[in-house]
Amino acid sequence: MKRSLICVAVLALLLVPALASATLITTTNAGGNNNGGAMFDLTDISAGPITLTGLFKGVFGGGAFSTDPVTSGTVEVYYRIGSYTDSGAQSSLAGWTLLGSAAVSSTGDNTPISFDVANSLALASGETIGMFVYLDSSTLGGVKVTNASGPTTYSDAFVQLALGVSIGDTGSTPLNGAGVFGNRIWNGSIDYQAGALPVPLPGAVWLLGSGLLGLLGLRRRKVSQA
Repeated sequence: MKRSLICVAVLALLLVPALASATLITTTNAGGNNNGGAMFDLTDISAGPITLTGLFKGVFGGGAFSTDPVTSGTVEVYYRIGSYTDSGAQSSLAGWTLLGSAAVSSTGDNTPISFDVANSLALASGETIGMFVYLDSSTLGGVKVTNASGPTTYSDAFVQLALGVSIGDTGSTPLNGAGVFGNRIWNGSIDYQAGALPVPLPGAVWLLGSGLLGLLGLRRRKVSQA
């Protein structure tokens, strides 16, 4: 009986993945301005790793006007090792890596829109990355930002965001020399979880678990028949 209980406990540990709590860190949804994109730094300030899950919220629209038009397009999220303030980071995509993209549509009323770029990114404790959120839009509008009087930070127990600048846009290519505007706060949220994402168990482990359950059932039937 004790052996059966031990087997069941081990099997449960194998078959049930560790649950991780996802958290949103949010800046503001105040709007007030917009540009083709926005840059900021994200730092893991915790004692362990964190993972950006690929889920974001952003605010998109045509600026400060109450009659903002519908904004639709493809939002692209880039990251770079280091900072958005590194030399050349605000004028060239060199050194930036595309994390992913997603289609978005907004009525421009400062309502956050959820989007999923379908890729995750792990950061080590103390690591800083620059982030660049860009809207490739065929309609009037862009990434909403809020003007600030100086550099602004948002933080919780795990993550710090240091904001930031907005990037102008004169076409479908990001960082095409349309202008950089300082002291701009990107409007949005980033979903992350403390620790690494659970690693999917290989098929062999699931087969092993199924086999153990079958053997336990067979053993119980034999004992009941004896």
